[in-house]
Amino acid sequence: MAQRNICNEPITGAWYCCRAEAAGDSLPAIPSNLKGCGVIVGSWIWYSGGQVVFSKWGRCSAKGWTGEWKCLDPSGRFEIRWTSDGGPKDEAIDTVNIKGDNMSGRNQYGKRVTAIRKQ
Repeated sequence: MAQRNICNEPITGAWYCCRAEAAGDSLPAIPSNLKGCGVIVGSWIWYSGGQVVFSKWGRCSAKGWTGEWKCLDPSGRFEIRWTSDGGPKDEAIDTVNIKGDNMSGRNQYGKRVTAIRKQ
């Protein structure tokens, strides 16, 4: 019997493919409070010029940084918590909104952060 992945389980507000089900099984409904949270997944060009990759498992990475993201509101509001990879540990927290292919928000110091989805 054919297998397929079902992506219906939230983890830190993200979606991930939690299991394979036999073809023909009914798919559970996506909880209405988390529809739209997957919009962050993919590659973005950050305001600093670097590329940031957001996985569907609630993780993100950029050159010199790794982090976790969570969906604050399925309308496109997210919190991203970053930790530097090397040297003295540095942390950053960005709260952003996504509208189409544009991301904008502020970090914990009030500095504006923006990104454009990589095509």
